[in-house]
Amino acid sequence: MEGSKIPINEEKDKDKDSDIIPKKKKFPKRLINMTKELENKKARKKHVTEINEQLEEGFLINVQGMIEIGEFFEGDVINCKYDIEFGQDWELLGGNKSNQSQQACRTEGEDNYFVWNMPFEVCLRSTNPSGWPQLVVSCYTPDFFGREILKAYGVCYFPTSKGSHERTLHMFSVKSSSGLIEAIGLILGQKAEIIKAPEVISTGEGREVIRAQSEGTVQVKFNVNIANMEYFGYNQ
Repeated sequence: MEGSKIPINEEKDKDKDSDIIPKKKKFPKRLINMTKELENKKARKKHVTEINEQLEEGFLINVQGMIEIGEFFEGDVINCKYDIEFGQDWELLGGNKSNQSQQACRTEGEDNYFVWNMPFEVCLRSTNPSGWPQLVVSCYTPDFFGREILKAYGVCYFPTSKGSHERTLHMFSVKSSSGLIEAIGLILGQKAEIIKAPEVISTGEGREVIRAQSEGTVQVKFNVNIANMEYFGYNQ
């Protein structure tokens, strides 16, 4: 009859659809575990290969430190700047090679020093200990007219062993060749300085002809970590 509906068995249709859709195959757990172990071995092998390649490029030295305080015979306001100098065989991987601190005022009391607490951190790589890194510290102070002039220089080598270390830098300033030139320099705000000071001070070239006088000391702390020196035949 027209308009009449033919009854449909929905459950039979569902069974037919389920027969058409393929069921997912379940892999044995043992096979899955073996696959994961193989992938982990490949990852470990790749990681070891990368480490060996890095080790062959050179030994590493990572230094974290702080320029803490300075004691000077004269001056009321002083700031400091550091430069890290190293040989041609060395490569800077991270950190700042140079930086400058805030100005510090002389403390009151018996201690009578300048506090900077200026941190620094570098990571270096080399295959040769020649040209071992050095820390060069330059201190500056404002003159009567507020112009910044050099106060003193200081230098020390990075410690050659792991762990925490403290170093005292003996600061010095350059004396003019005559009193007249010194007076002119004070008027012009141009005190006697070393050209390219960090390079000259770290290498020691021409130091024998420089007239210098002591200005005070600066305290520096180092935290050193050295890796892979034994691979190149060096003992710490």
